[in-house]
Amino acid sequence: MSRRHHSVIDHRHRLKVVVASCLVICGALAILGYLIWSSHEEEIRAAETTTRNYAAIVEAQLDAALRRADADLRTLQASIPRTALEPHAVPRFAGNLNADLKARLSDFPELDGIRVFDANGYALYHSDDSLPPNTNIGDRAHFLEVQRNPQAGLQFSDVIVSRISGKPSIFAIRALRDSQGKFRGAVAAGINLTHFQKLFESIDFGPHGAISWRRSDNQKLVMRWPELAALVNKPLSTDNSTVQSLGSGQTTITRHIRAETDGVLRIYSSHLLEHFPFYVGVAFSRDDVLATWRLRSLSVGLCSLLLVALLLGMIARLWRVEDSLIENEQLMRGTFEQAAVGIAHVDALTLRIHIANDCYCKLTGYSLDELTASDVHLLIPPDEESTRDLERAQVFSGQRQTVTSERRMQHKDGTVIWVHRSLSMVRDDNGHPLYFISVIEDISARKQIESEMDTLNAGLEARITERTAELETANRELSAFSYTLAHDLRAPVRAINGFSTMVMTACADFIDVKSQSNLKRVIAASERMGNLIDDLLHLARLSRQEMQPKEFNLGDLAISIVTALTAAGPERDVTIKIQAGMLAHGDTGLMHAALENLIGNAWKFTAKADKPEIRIGSEHRDGQTVFHVRDNGAGFDMQYAHKLFAPFQRLHHASEFEGTGIGLATVKKIIQRHGGSIWIESAVGLGTTVYFTVAPAT
Repeated sequence: MSRRHHSVIDHRHRLKVVVASCLVICGALAILGYLIWSSHEEEIRAAETTTRNYAAIVEAQLDAALRRADADLRTLQASIPRTALEPHAVPRFAGNLNADLKARLSDFPELDGIRVFDANGYALYHSDDSLPPNTNIGDRAHFLEVQRNPQAGLQFSDVIVSRISGKPSIFAIRALRDSQGKFRGAVAAGINLTHFQKLFESIDFGPHGAISWRRSDNQKLVMRWPELAALVNKPLSTDNSTVQSLGSGQTTITRHIRAETDGVLRIYSSHLLEHFPFYVGVAFSRDDVLATWRLRSLSVGLCSLLLVALLLGMIARLWRVEDSLIENEQLMRGTFEQAAVGIAHVDALTLRIHIANDCYCKLTGYSLDELTASDVHLLIPPDEESTRDLERAQVFSGQRQTVTSERRMQHKDGTVIWVHRSLSMVRDDNGHPLYFISVIEDISARKQIESEMDTLNAGLEARITERTAELETANRELSAFSYTLAHDLRAPVRAINGFSTMVMTACADFIDVKSQSNLKRVIAASERMGNLIDDLLHLARLSRQEMQPKEFNLGDLAISIVTALTAAGPERDVTIKIQAGMLAHGDTGLMHAALENLIGNAWKFTAKADKPEIRIGSEHRDGQTVFHVRDNGAGFDMQYAHKLFAPFQRLHHASEFEGTGIGLATVKKIIQRHGGSIWIESAVGLGTTVYFTVAPAT
C-alpha cells in the first residue's frame, strides 16, 4: 500500500471520528437533558405521593377520633332516660349523669366536654363543673339542624372558642328523641382542636408547607398548621379546583396550586373522610421539593461540561496516534478467528471462499483448505440455489446492503443444518464490489423447538374447539333443565294454593282465628311463589326466543303501556309525558316487555308521591341515542344499585311496594340481547331515572 493511499485513508477516518464524536456528544447531552427532566418529574411525583400518604395518615387519625366521639354519643343517645330531659327531673338525675359524663370524658383525650341539652337548648348535664349556668345553644345552627330535621344524624358546629378551656373546638351533636320521634333534647361532645396540633406538627412538610382541615359540606376551614386564625370558619370559593373535584365525587385529589394567602406555589393533596363531612389537605412548597434537585442538576451539568471537555481532549489525542491503528490489523484478525459465529469472505465474481474462521469450519464440517479449494455451492442444498443466487445478485447490485435470512446448509457428513445467515458486500473506494462477507449462526436447536411448538399449538387448538363445543352443550342442557324445573314447580304450588283456599272456604266456621291467619299466609306465599315461577319462566324464554328486529317507534309502545296502566288504575292522578319521534331498532315484542317493566316500576314507585310524574324520552350522548324512563317516586340509595339487575333483589319491602324482583333482570336480559346497556340513577325521595341503549341497525 502506498504512502499516498495511506494518507487518504487516515483523513477519511478522521472525518468519521469527528462526525461520530459530535453525534456522541449530542446524544449524551440529549440523554443528560432527559435524565434531568425525568429526575425533576420523579421529585414532583414523589412529593405528590408523599402528600397523598400524609393526607391519608391525617385522615385516618381524624376519622378514628371522630368515630370514637360518635360511638360515645350513640351510646349516650341510647342510654339517657328521656324522663331525665325534663327540667324538674334534673336534681334527681344530675349526680349520676354528670359523674357518668366525667368518667367518659377521661377516656377521650381529644374531647374537652360532654353535655346534654333539653329541647330548648339549655344545658342540663355536663362533664365540666365550670360550665356557666343557663348555658343555651338553642340558636346554634348545628342544634337547630338536629331539632328541626328528624333525619339528621351526627352534626358538627363551626369552630368556636370554648368558654371553659379557652381553646378552639368543634361540637359534634346528636338528637335525643322519644319513641314517637319527638325531639326531647341533644347530646354533644366538644372536640378539642389543639389535641390534633401535635399530629400536624409531627409531619415534616418543609419550611413553606401547610396542613389544613376543612369541612366538605360548606368548605369552611376548621384548622390549619401553621396557624392562620383569620381564615378559620372562612369557606373556599365555589370555583376553587379542589371544591369542584370533591363535588364531582373524587375522594383523593392532588393539585399544584398557588396559595392566595402568601403566593407560594404548592403541591397539595386532599383526602376526604368517608363517614364525616370533612377533608384534610397536606401541601409541600414546590421550591422546597425541588431545592435538592436544582443543586444536583447544577452539579451534573458542571460535570457533564467537564466530561465534554475531556472527550474533546481525547479526540485530539486520537488524531495524534491515529497512524498506530493500522497496526491493529493483527488484533482484528484474532477477533475474526475467535468470533462465536462463522465468518467467511467470498469472491464477488467466482464465489470461491477466500478465508473462513474456525467457527465457520466447525459448522460446515470442512477444513479451511477444503473450503478455499471450492466455492459456496458446496454448502448449498440444490433446492435453495436459485434463492441464494437471487440474494447475492441483490447485494452485488447494491439493491440491498445486507440480506439476512434463515437458511439450510449442507454439512460435510450429508446432514442439513439450519443457520441464520447474513450476507453483505465490501467495495473499494470507487464502489466496485470486492468480496462478500457471509456470517452464519447455528439455529438448528431453535428450529427444532419451533417445530415442536407448532405441533403443540395445533393440538391445543383442537382441544379448545372440543372444550368449547362441550361447554355450549352443557349450557343448553342447563338452560333446558332450569326451564323444566321452574315449569314443573307450577303444579304443586297451584295445588298448595288451591287446597289451602278450599280449606279456608269450607272450614271457615270451624277453625280458630290463628289457623285462619296461617292459612292466609300460606295462600299469600303460594301466590308469591307462583308469580316468581311465572317470572322465571318468562326470563328463561327470553334467552331462547328468536328475535325479529325492525325499526319501530318507542313512543308508540310507551303510549300503549301507559293507556293500559291508567285504565287499570283510574283513581291515580299521574302526569305522564312521552317524547315524540323516538325511533329504535329491535324486536318490538321484547322491547314492549322491557318498557312495560320500566314504566310499571315508575307507576308503582310514584304511588306515594304528592304530585306523581313520569317522563319517557331520549337524548344523544357520545354519538348514540340514550332512552330514559324518569319518575319522582320513592327512589333508593345508589350504594345498593349493583343489586338491582340480579333476580329476586329488591330495595323496598314487599309491604311498601309489591313485586318479585325479576322485572329489572328481565329488562337487562332484553337490552343485552339488543346489544345495548342499561344503568340507573336515583336518590332516596327524589325519584329514579333508568337509562338504556340499543344497538343501531347494521
